[in-house]
Amino acid sequence: MNKQIESLLNIIEGITDFDEFREKKDLLLQKLRSFDNGEELSVSKQNDLSKNKDVLATLLSTTPDNSTNHKEELISKARELKGLLNTLPVLVFFKDLELKYVLVNEAYSSFTGLGNEEIVGKNTGEVISDYNSLINYSGIEQEVINSAKAVYNIEEEFARQGKVSWVSTNLAPVKSDNGQVIGLIGVSWNITEQRNYEMQLQKSKNIAEEGTRVKNQFLANISHEIRTPLNGIIGMSQILTKTDLGNKQKEYLDILINSSDSLLSLVNDILDFSKIEAGQSELELNDFNLKELLIDVSNIIENKAEEKGLEFKLEIGTNVPEFVNGDNYKLKQIILNLAKNAIKFTNKGMVKILVSTLESTKKYHRISFKVSDTGIGIKQNNIGNLFEGFSQLDPTTTRNYGGTGLGLAISKKLVEMMDGEISASSRFGEGSEFTFQVKLLAAKERNLFSNIEDLTPKSHLSVLLAEDNLVNQKITEFSIKQIGYNIDIANNGLEAIEKYRNNVYHFILMDLQMPIMNGFDATIEIRKIQEADTEREHIPIIALTANATKEDRRRSFDAGMDGFMSKPFNPIELRKLLVKLSVL
Repeated sequence: MNKQIESLLNIIEGITDFDEFREKKDLLLQKLRSFDNGEELSVSKQNDLSKNKDVLATLLSTTPDNSTNHKEELISKARELKGLLNTLPVLVFFKDLELKYVLVNEAYSSFTGLGNEEIVGKNTGEVISDYNSLINYSGIEQEVINSAKAVYNIEEEFARQGKVSWVSTNLAPVKSDNGQVIGLIGVSWNITEQRNYEMQLQKSKNIAEEGTRVKNQFLANISHEIRTPLNGIIGMSQILTKTDLGNKQKEYLDILINSSDSLLSLVNDILDFSKIEAGQSELELNDFNLKELLIDVSNIIENKAEEKGLEFKLEIGTNVPEFVNGDNYKLKQIILNLAKNAIKFTNKGMVKILVSTLESTKKYHRISFKVSDTGIGIKQNNIGNLFEGFSQLDPTTTRNYGGTGLGLAISKKLVEMMDGEISASSRFGEGSEFTFQVKLLAAKERNLFSNIEDLTPKSHLSVLLAEDNLVNQKITEFSIKQIGYNIDIANNGLEAIEKYRNNVYHFILMDLQMPIMNGFDATIEIRKIQEADTEREHIPIIALTANATKEDRRRSFDAGMDGFMSKPFNPIELRKLLVKLSVL
């Protein structure tokens, strides 16, 4: 800050009453006149002075005088300060008890375009042409006089000479020696440029939010359009595995399933990364069996390791809790990302997953996961970029091993969402180790089971499926019948309503995007029928959709659905959800 400005501010801030001001007035005027050749204060200097608006307002609101006539007293006070006021880069004005101007400084005259003599004796509306305030500003001024209390930071928008202006004003009463209010003083700052800047920022923010909304809608559409045929391919492939096949057919089918899984993984990575970057991803907390999740991961990775002739080990510490509360889908995604990477970049040797507990309380568990391999390793200068989006070790990595480079970036984001951290260490040519730790809450529910496959199905359950896609109908019908349930199919939301009205079902699987009537509207209508008929019990409605966005999930629950499952359809996850919804 300029030393002259700093010296001036120190003097102003040290003044506590009018007597001190009277003593230092000449020094203040001398300081103000000493600026370089009397040139106007720079913007930065003005801003520095503006920071002391409360000091100035308090100072001016307590100035005493010995005159007997209120208006003369006020004029006397104003004139005594005129030299100082004219030097200040803020708008200063005095008004009498009738809210008419007694004196203004040069900055105020410049703001209005009128001289002091043209302003004195008039009120605000008479001085500022086209004055049309959006607040009751004159009422605030009258209240200052009536209550004898100062009011600060009054932001006022009004029309001035055909343009919108903004000012921020401090108002304080001016009192005589006996404490009687004889008028008021106002100190205003022209904040029009600042408000215009803020409004421009808000406009830019709105444009950005609209762009994000359009992007999210595009991702939702892409998700639906890609996942729907993928669901058909993967679902029908799974059905084929349960039929009689020759060796060559099994080989071809395995290739088809692996290729479909790779494509689905790629689509999921792109969509997940986009949702995380847009702030659309959030944790879905549920009680789950951690050891069961790790065994599921082990089965997947073990098969992939065998295909490459690798050894695979899963070691779970004895102190690792069986049941925890957290987002099991995202946790599984992190572990699989790291383990699949380990398999991909290892040509011989071993891949190992080690799980242990770092801390355990009644409320939460902090669990550590280590995924190590004997693969190609990572150069030290590349480790720092591992968790950046679209990052690969070098240009040859993509050609030799494939992938988008999103897996580790997604994993890092998900770990951080779980109040954890992730790191990597490696020796080039010898192998790598990825370590992450997350915070998982203690399990709340006690109706969990160690093996969903051991759960005896209720074969008498009847299911209503609302789905317009023929392939998805066949896949879901096959899966439902495999579980042992009966199924009825509606081709759109309107049909689903009619079938619900005329039949008894134990739960409904509801697609969201259907012709004639979508799943959201159908659910709302079903809930209306249910509420109108007191004999009908609450029927669980589960969204079964290719759309997996946060907005789709929110809309589903807002419409009255009880659960949400994304395609491809997973019978085991469905049965777990049915247990949670007390259907099983």
